Amino acid sequence: MPQAADLWQRSISAALWGASGSGVQLVLQLGIQVALARLLGPEQYGVFAMALIVVSFGGFFTFGLASGLIQKHTVTDEDLRFVNFWQLAVGTAVAIALFLFAETAAGFFQEPRVAPVIQAMSIVCLVQAAANTSGGLLSRDLDFKSIQLAGIASYVFGYGLVGIPLAMSGHGVGALVMAFITQSLLGLAIQYWRRPHLLGLAIRHRDAYALCSYGATVCATHLNNWALMNLSRVVIGRMFPSAAVGLYAMSHNLVMQLAGVVAGVQAPLFSASSRVEQDVARLRTVFLTLLAATTLLAAPIFAGMAAAPQTIMLALYGHEWAEGAPLLRAFALAMPFFIATAMGTPMLWTSGRITQEFKFQLPIVFVLAAVAYVAAQHSLAAVAWAMLGIFVLRFIVITTAACIALNLGIRAIATAFRAGVAVAALVAGAIALVDGLAAHMTDQRQIVLVLDVAAGLAAQMIALRSFRPWFSPEVRTLFEMLLARLPRGLAPFGESILLARKRI
Repeated sequence: MPQAADLWQRSISAALWGASGSGVQLVLQLGIQVALARLLGPEQYGVFAMALIVVSFGGFFTFGLASGLIQKHTVTDEDLRFVNFWQLAVGTAVAIALFLFAETAAGFFQEPRVAPVIQAMSIVCLVQAAANTSGGLLSRDLDFKSIQLAGIASYVFGYGLVGIPLAMSGHGVGALVMAFITQSLLGLAIQYWRRPHLLGLAIRHRDAYALCSYGATVCATHLNNWALMNLSRVVIGRMFPSAAVGLYAMSHNLVMQLAGVVAGVQAPLFSASSRVEQDVARLRTVFLTLLAATTLLAAPIFAGMAAAPQTIMLALYGHEWAEGAPLLRAFALAMPFFIATAMGTPMLWTSGRITQEFKFQLPIVFVLAAVAYVAAQHSLAAVAWAMLGIFVLRFIVITTAACIALNLGIRAIATAFRAGVAVAALVAGAIALVDGLAAHMTDQRQIVLVLDVAAGLAAQMIALRSFRPWFSPEVRTLFEMLLARLPRGLAPFGESILLARKRI
């Protein structure tokens, strides 16, 4: 098999493992999250969310150097020793810094309960730093099966088998803290078991400048992304009580978990496209194909969520979380733009423009800070709608940059989007109609949610068949390759949509 075809086949398999693994993780996370949310309530979740803002910020400093292993054509023992040493050194420094400045962070949020939570969770920065070397090597090998298995197993054990029993025993936010630490430790163990590497230490390296330069760029980019995702939470944590932070975090996390399935596609895309970074024509095809396919499948889901946010919050989390419905609607509408942006980012990196994402997004961070502060003067929902505007702005900036890098016109992008937009509109309309009718017929929101889901699936099936002529040849080919790897029981569904002549 030619090398290009083999890489494409491996990329498809990696994307399938990434997306399907994220899908399984989503189902498990949702079930566990619902149980914990009902046991703990918005206030306890809010305290944990404030601490997680600080810990996640520190964690990004430990990620950059290991990511340099993904793009290297050859990884040597010297590379591994050097990366391992500095990952552990930086992770230790960040963990100590978080522990020492926990009281300061708690003072900023005006919530004393946050300090001991940050101190307990600070060790995770060192654990994640140690795990990133194996994680980078697994990504480089396109072994997303192991990455997803590690994520699923560690989450289920940490939050399901540790967090839920502790929450039922009345440990409050401590249940979430222990679950988070357990998940990180088990994730480290599984990733190292699946991809062991040298544990030697090397302070110096002949290619240190190249590795550190690339790592610093990755770190800056991820910190910039952290700001885009968390600055609004910082503002809310400063200006609202912990219960409001819990409502905001839960609504945001729900849609981000769904969008995380797309990350299972983006990661293999980056790893595979980095091997053909000089072939702009192939990058262009990959970009348009995945942009069209992910929009076609993902946009209807979030449009449907935006059509029935009250039903979702009441059915899943209960009346204590009902005030999160307006937030959920705004975040759900923002996710298609987030997903589309996620497809453009690897194109900038693999086309040689590794600093452009950071440069273009840095001004958006300052806009976000100002807009979130002004919106917070009005209401919690206003901040969520302001975030929708930021996601749209970010999509425009990054997608435009990717189109320039790949020499694509706006017509090509519009063609890639049109089927997904049409399907999303039909699905949202069907769910809104059924939700309104069903809510008047019964007070059981779980029943209404089931009817909404059934209506959405039926509408999406009809829409996919109706707008089939708008599918590009590349999207048809991609879907047929994906269908060829599905269980036989699911193949007829895909064939009915694509009218594939080939027997699966």
